[in-house]
Amino acid sequence: MTSFPPVQAVPDQDATHPLRLRLRSADSHTGPLDGAWWPRSRELTVELPALGAALAERLGQLRRVSYSLAGWDSTTRSALVSGHIVRLEGFPTQDSAVVHLLGADRLRVSLLVVPVHAGKTAGRLALDRACAPDNTDSPQRILAAAGILSGGPVLRGKD
Repeated sequence: MTSFPPVQAVPDQDATHPLRLRLRSADSHTGPLDGAWWPRSRELTVELPALGAALAERLGQLRRVSYSLAGWDSTTRSALVSGHIVRLEGFPTQDSAVVHLLGADRLRVSLLVVPVHAGKTAGRLALDRACAPDNTDSPQRILAAAGILSGGPVLRGKD
């Protein structure tokens, strides 16, 4: 008998809180990031449906997400996103400031994850900096420049 990992179905994100996502143009090939995302919680399975829907035009059907185990609260091995099962792969060595999303035809998007605790000014600065056309900075450098410690308190821009 074949066993399958449990799939967690979660409701769509509250419409009163729009998705905080910025993407670089699809033809931009500088730097390690394709954009930035500022989730509202550390629950990946809660945040993923809205993110998957927003990336559908660029990635097609979302198939897989790799993330840092340290960057998120407990997760499952899969989640239901837009009616499809998405495989979730947590790694202890992956940078907690990045998620990698794989879609149809192996299309991939790498996003800076702005920590939930970031203040408004610092969070917006990190979103903008990650998507700047000439940006080649590492995720940690972007967060530091915005005054955010990944996984820690906001250094400046707390509002």
